[in-house]
Parts: sequence; C-alpha cells; structure tokens
Amino acid sequence: ASMARPSGQNTMKPITISMSEHLFFLSDQLEFFGGFEQGFAVPDVGAVTRRAGIDDPFGTGEIDITDVVPQTQVVNNYEIGFRGDWDDFRGSITGFASTSDEGTNFDTSTGRVEQQKELIYGAEATGSYDVLDDLRGRSGTLRSGRRRDSDGNGSLDSWLPNNRVGPPFRLTGYADYTTPFDLRLLFETVYWSSRDKDDGVQKVKLDSAVLFNLAGSYPVLGGEASVGVDNLFDTSYDNPTATSVRNAPVRGYGRTVRLGYSITF
Repeated sequence: ASMARPSGQNTMKPITISMSEHLFFLSDQLEFFGGFEQGFAVPDVGAVTRRAGIDDPFGTGEIDITDVVPQTQVVNNYEIGFRGDWDDFRGSITGFASTSDEGTNFDTSTGRVEQQKELIYGAEATGSYDVLDDLRGRSGTLRSGRRRDSDGNGSLDSWLPNNRVGPPFRLTGYADYTTPFDLRLLFETVYWSSRDKDDGVQKVKLDSAVLFNLAGSYPVLGGEASVGVDNLFDTSYDNPTATSVRNAPVRGYGRTVRLGYSITF
C-alpha cells in the first residue's frame, strides 16, 4: 500500500479499516493534533504475471504460483503536528511515519515479489499568506525517507528501491490572484530533488527539476471557463513517478495547454 504522504509510487490500493484523530486547542489560533490510521491491501501480483516470458531470469517462460501468493500487507500510519490561523497567515507543520511488516517490492533480478519490514517517515510544512484581499501566496515542502529490512534480520538496513518511491524532497509555491473583473489567475512552481540511493537492486537515478505552471479561469454563462499551461517553459525532465515505478527513464510532458468549461447545477 502507498504509505503516508509519499503515495502514488506504489500500485496497491489500501483499504482503511480504522482511523482516529485527536485535537487539542492550545489557543484560539493554534491547535495540536495527532492521528492513527490502519489499512490493508493485496500487493500487485500483476507485476509478476505481466512479465511472464519477458523478465524471467531463468528463461523458462513460466511462473511458479507460489511467487504470486503474497501476504496481505497491513500498514500503520501515524501523524502528529501543529496548525494555526493568524488572520492573514495560515500554516501547519506535520510529522508522519508508516510501518509495515509485509512491505512489498518487485525484484527485477529474480522476477519475484519480496515482502519485507519497512518504514516511511518524513515531515511536511505548509503556509499561506493573504498579501492583499485578492492576492494569496502559498508554499509547501515535504521531506521524507524510506528504509527496509533487506535480509530479514529485523533491522532496517537498506533504502527502498527507486521503483517504489520518488524524490525525498519536494517544494511547491503558488500565487493566486483574482482581478476586479472576476478573472482568476494562478501561477505555480514545483521543485523536486534528485535521488540516487544504492538500493541493492537495478537503479535509475532520479534527476531534480523545476517546473512552472500557469492557469486562469473566468465565469461564463453560469459556469466557469478555464485555460492552463503546464510546464510553461517547456522544460526537459524525467517524470519522477513514472521513472521510479518503472525503474527506467520516462520523459515527462513538454508544454501542455488545457482548455475546460464546468458548470454546477
């Protein structure tokens, strides 16, 4: 299952079976919170069956059924942090950790799904500020780490492989402005760091990149018309999620223009 915030790197879909969050108001503007969530999922057995006869290291073109009967993965998610609202400024700081005794990784050298003890941990900070009545700025940063027990001795001795996780550091920022004639403009920048950990399996380095996006929307005929330009400066980069999942370089989209119209009734 995708554990905690570095999600989207794993193909399994967790099912939450319990959750609780407790709030403690330290003042009218500041609160402390903590939460626990537990879920379970069946690993992606298709990672093995899709490669039958292709990535078979023994050249038999066959799959042993015992290689595709993994244990159900149980994931425990923990979260703790502070969030506050001081008139024009709002922010939060959150620490998180996810643990599993049956973490799953597909080993391309053996063509098998391996299940090992693993830990994902990190911290996230967000902040937004109302510069003017119609202008708001926001930023967020995420820092995370991922470890696993590669030899089954109970010690988290190795990094999770790149085909499970993306870059460990991500920074976003945007400015949101609404004009006096109801045109809304959004400018966004996204940065992610590189990752080149020795994870013990086939490895593809994830390069860092910075992308800029621009979007606008305007009320039209009872709905909203919108236009957006992703990767505004047509930056050449490798998609970090697709590259890490496939363990091979996958180019990201160049400049992309989006047009849309939505109406609620």
